[in-house]
Amino acid sequence: MAASYEAVVVALTTALDARDEYTGQHSAETADLAAAVATRLGLTAHEVAEVRQVAVLHDIGKLGIPTEILTKPGALTA
Repeated sequence: MAASYEAVVVALTTALDARDEYTGQHSAETADLAAAVATRLGLTAHEVAEVRQVAVLHDIGKLGIPTEILTKPGALTA
């Protein structure tokens, strides 16, 4: 089951990276920062790994938003 979950995480992050280069970099940086905070808080190695995985996926909702909205310069209209 863990291997299946890991495969889903990889597939979703690959889809995010393919859609938006910024999001891919941002997700990786967010995961690094979240893992550093989790480590500093004294979480176990397993817990730190879980925090890292969740942080990588924090922008997953962007997959459901049209690209023209995500990349629109300026404010969104009603």
